[in-house]
Amino acid sequence: MENLLKVSLIISILGIFFLLFLTNFLAYKEITSLSNLTLNEKARIEGKIIEEKTYGEFSVLKLKDEQGEIEITCNCKNFLNKIVLVQGKITEYKNQLQIQVEKIEVIEENDI
Repeated sequence: MENLLKVSLIISILGIFFLLFLTNFLAYKEITSLSNLTLNEKARIEGKIIEEKTYGEFSVLKLKDEQGEIEITCNCKNFLNKIVLVQGKITEYKNQLQIQVEKIEVIEENDI
């Protein structure tokens, strides 16, 4: 009976870790078309930062990929001309969709 309790506890803990893994890594939808974005959807996109406007700690970046361009907002700096992977939430500002960054990672640095 004691062994059954230990096995049940171990399986429960492994199940919880598996669920945490799924919610953190599979929650973001890969953007395949900028025209099919849904407000409040979590999304992931890779592209080059072609413009950067900084307002104190807050920045508005323009990301370009094969489908076009989209603005992303974050509390970050110094991403101009870098290829990045962005994970965030689709939001709207002045009737235009943008991505509010939750995570940004530099994939490649370009010296252009």
